[in-house]
Amino acid sequence: MASWLLTLDYLRGHLSHCRRGVLGCDQAHKTEWARVFKALSIGMLPTCGILFALLVGFIAVEIWNSSATFP
Repeated sequence: MASWLLTLDYLRGHLSHCRRGVLGCDQAHKTEWARVFKALSIGMLPTCGILFALLVGFIAVEIWNSSATFP
């Protein structure tokens, strides 16, 4: 039961973080930094996506292997 609560707490924190990111992007397009932000985000989005996928993949493999060693 505690693991489900931890999972829900993690998801709540993740959604809160995403909401802050969306609000930050919403505020960024109203400032003079909008042109720079758009150019940077277009160039960095594929790289960030690849790094995120690798991170999730390595974490998933580690969890999968460590759960296989428990009796």
